[in-house]
Amino acid sequence: GVDHSGAMLAAAWERCSGQVGLVHADLRRAPDTLPPVRQVLFTSGVLQYALEDQAGVLSGYAARLTDGGRLLIDVKAFWDDPTYRTALDMPITIPQQIYPHPDGSVTVATTISIDRTRQVVTERVRHTVISPDRTLLEDAEYIHIMRSYNLPELLLIAELAGLRVVEVRTRYSESAGSPEAVVGARYILDIRP
Repeated sequence: GVDHSGAMLAAAWERCSGQVGLVHADLRRAPDTLPPVRQVLFTSGVLQYALEDQAGVLSGYAARLTDGGRLLIDVKAFWDDPTYRTALDMPITIPQQIYPHPDGSVTVATTISIDRTRQVVTERVRHTVISPDRTLLEDAEYIHIMRSYNLPELLLIAELAGLRVVEVRTRYSESAGSPEAVVGARYILDIRP
């Protein structure tokens, strides 16, 4: 696991009972301390946080692969999601959602805006944790800036990195009750040196 957040690495270490290797680094550049690995998995759209030189990111990690190794990339297809398509015209705010939390409840409010020219999606997420006695425990805002890709762009990025795509799958992440009502999709690419 590679992450720039020490807190995330500590949580991962605890969850995995020390059964994983973790590297404290910016994932947009393969760390020099990363040992040779059989597989690199970019989960949940992580590659989309690399706003520039995506081919360089892929080739850097590909250089750390053992013989026969592979890169797996999971990318959200933003334009297949009606919510994000709506944000193409103007920023939108998703209604607040409230989730149970061990210390009370968490309220999450999200605003989405899209820069069509740069194909960049910005999510501004505010989350508030409130105790059962209504005491404010945490109030934080996070900004996620992600690059949006279509499938031909992903294939071109792999080609520019000198890699070959051996399989592309489309996985539907959600549906609104029936297979015909697709809400969002993801591309999963299996890439080899």
